[in-house]
Amino acid sequence: MMRNPMLSPELRLIPIPFSGEIRPGDSICDELLKALARHRIQLKPRDILVIKHKIVSKAEGRLVDLANIQPSPRSRAWARRYRLDPRVIELALTGGVRIVRRKRGVLITETSHGLICANSGVDVSNVDGGQHALLLPKDPDRSAATLHRELKNKTGASIPVIISDTFGRPWREGLTEVAIGVAGMKPLRDYRNLRDPYGYALKSSREAVADELACAAGLVCGKLARTPACLVRGFAYPPGPGSAKDLIRPAASDLVRGYSLGEGGMKMASEFTSTELETFSSLEWCEVAPTLNTDVRTALERVLESQDGSVLSPGQCTLRDHSQGASLIGVLVAANTLRRELAGNIVTYVLNRNINFTNVCFVGCKFCAFSRGPRQSDAYFLTPEEVAHKAVEAHQTGATEVCIQGGLPHGLPPFYYRDILRAIKQSVPRMHIHAFSPMEIVYGVELTGMPLADYLTMLRDNGLDTLPGTAAEILDDEIRQVLSRNKLSAEQWKQVIRAAHACGIRSTSTLMYGHRETPLHWVNQLLLLRDIQSETGGFTEFVPLGFVHHNTLLFQQGLARTGPTLAEHLKIHALARILLAGAINNIQVSWVKLNRKLSQLCLHAGANDYGGTLMEENMSRVAGADAGQYSSPEDFQTLILEAGRIPAERNTTYSRIQIKVPMERFSTEQALTEFA
Repeated sequence: MMRNPMLSPELRLIPIPFSGEIRPGDSICDELLKALARHRIQLKPRDILVIKHKIVSKAEGRLVDLANIQPSPRSRAWARRYRLDPRVIELALTGGVRIVRRKRGVLITETSHGLICANSGVDVSNVDGGQHALLLPKDPDRSAATLHRELKNKTGASIPVIISDTFGRPWREGLTEVAIGVAGMKPLRDYRNLRDPYGYALKSSREAVADELACAAGLVCGKLARTPACLVRGFAYPPGPGSAKDLIRPAASDLVRGYSLGEGGMKMASEFTSTELETFSSLEWCEVAPTLNTDVRTALERVLESQDGSVLSPGQCTLRDHSQGASLIGVLVAANTLRRELAGNIVTYVLNRNINFTNVCFVGCKFCAFSRGPRQSDAYFLTPEEVAHKAVEAHQTGATEVCIQGGLPHGLPPFYYRDILRAIKQSVPRMHIHAFSPMEIVYGVELTGMPLADYLTMLRDNGLDTLPGTAAEILDDEIRQVLSRNKLSAEQWKQVIRAAHACGIRSTSTLMYGHRETPLHWVNQLLLLRDIQSETGGFTEFVPLGFVHHNTLLFQQGLARTGPTLAEHLKIHALARILLAGAINNIQVSWVKLNRKLSQLCLHAGANDYGGTLMEENMSRVAGADAGQYSSPEDFQTLILEAGRIPAERNTTYSRIQIKVPMERFSTEQALTEFA
C-alpha cells in the first residue's frame, strides 16, 4: 500500500481559547502568544495555525455601525420579503461583486476576493447585540501573511496560517469551515500523475488541504466556546507559498455560480439548458443587474425606474444582444419585476367560447392548417342562427364573451358579419362579442362597397364590442409576402385598427413569432403598437402568438424554422412587457400554443393574463398544438396558484375583475406587490 506522505504517526488538534474580546487595533499575534502562554502551549516546527476570521476582522476594525447604513430600495424590498434587516442586506449587496444564488432569504455572493460567501460574509453574530455588523477581512490572504510574518519575527517559528470562515457547501446540509486566507503553505496537494496502490495513474486528484485543515480545526474550536484558534500538529503540509485564491474554482466549472459570469461572460442563449432557463423565475433584479453589460443594464434600469418603455432610445430598444447570455436573463428578470409593479400579482382570465363559423378560405396562408377548400369532405359553414346557438350554449356555461373568426370563402353574403352580430344580440343581449380580424373587416368592406369607417360603425351599432387584433403576424410586407401573398398588407392592418379605435371599438394587439422573423421585427412591431396606442388608446392587451409549425406548408416547404425555442417564448413576453410598459400593460399568454409548464414560465417573464377558456378552439389544434381546445376556470386557477400568483376572472376589457380565491388568504399588499 502507498503510504500517505502527509501524515505523521500522530495527528493532534490543539484548541487555543482566548480570554476577553478582541477590539479594533489589537495585535492578533500578541493576543495569540498570550493565549499560548496561558495554556502552556509551545509552538513546534511544522505546526499549522488555523484561526477564525471573526477575530481577525475585529482586530482590523471591520465593524460597521448599522445606524449609519442607508438601505437602497432593492435592499428594503428583499428584506421586507424575508423579514430581514435591510441594513445587513445593503452591506451584503455592496460587499459582493455579484449575486450568484439566493436561498431562503440568504444571498450567496461572490466577493471582491473571488470567494463565494453567504451574504458577502457579513455577520451580526458574536458582536454587540445587532448594533454592528462584522465584515470579512479586507484581504484575508494578506492578513494571513501578516500574522505568519509576525509569529516568525517573535518566535522564530515559521508557522503556516489559515484563516477560516463558516459556510454551507453546495448541495450538502450543514455548515463547515473553509479556508479564506492562507500563508506559509500550499493550500492544494496535487496527486495527479502519481499512482494509487493498484498502480493506476491519478488523473484529476487534487486535495484541498487548507479546507480539510479548517474543517478539522472547526470540530475542536466549536461554535459556542471562546476558542477562535487551533494548532494542527503532525501534518506534513505541502511547503511553498500559497493563496486561498488557489482554492477558487473557475466560474465556468463552478456548480455554485452555474451560469454566472465566467471569463468570457455568461453562456449564450443557445447554450442555456432548459433547466437553467426554467430557474430564472427565482432570481431578483438586484441579483442579475451586476452580471449585465453597462448598455443593457442602463436601458433596463431606465424602464424600471420610470415604468415607461418610451424612455428608451431606438438603439436601447434592441437591448443590445438581448437574445443571449446574461442579457437574456436580465431582460426576463426585469420584465418580471416590471410586471409586479404595473400589474401586481393577479393573473386574469376570461370565460369565453371560440366560434369559427367556417373553415373554408381562399386566402392560402402558409402558416395555417385550418383552412379547407369548399369541396373538401370536412369543410363546413355556419349560418348566423347556428353561430347564435353556440353563443347561447356559451352563456349557459357562464361565458361572458364569444370570440368569432373564420375563413374567407368566396361568395360570402355581403352582410354576413352584420347578421351574425344581430343573431347573437337577439339571443344573448348581454354577451360581449369579440369578433372579426382586420382581414375580415377588409373583406367585408370589399363585399359591401362601404367606406371603412362606415362599415365599422355599422358593425358597432349592430353589436360588435371589440375586435381581435389578429392577422398581424409580422407587420413587415417582405415577411408577409412569404407567409401569405393574398393577405392584407401591413398598412391595411394599421388602417383598420386605427379606424376601429376611432369608432370606439377597442382591440387586442398581436404578433406571431418563431417562423422566419428576427428579434428586430419584434422590436419594430412592438414600437409600432406603442405608437398606435399613444394615438388611440384602443388596445386592451398584447398577445404573442407562437408559430405552431407541425402541419403547415410554411414549415413543410422549408420556409420556416421549427417554431419558437424556449428562449424565444420567454423573450417575446419579456420584451413586450418592457417596450410596452406604460402603454399596454396587459400581456397575455396564448395557452393554446404553449404547454402547461411553459405558460406558467411566461407568467414569470412579464405576462399577467391567461386569455380565455376558449371552448372549441380549432386553429392552433389543427396546426399541431397539443394544449387542448378548452381550459376550465378551475384549470386556470390551479395553474395560476401553482405559479405563486392570484387568479381572477375578468371581462373582455379588463374593467371588471373578480378574484377567485378567498381573500383572507392574501392581503391587499400581497395581491398588488408581494405575492410572487
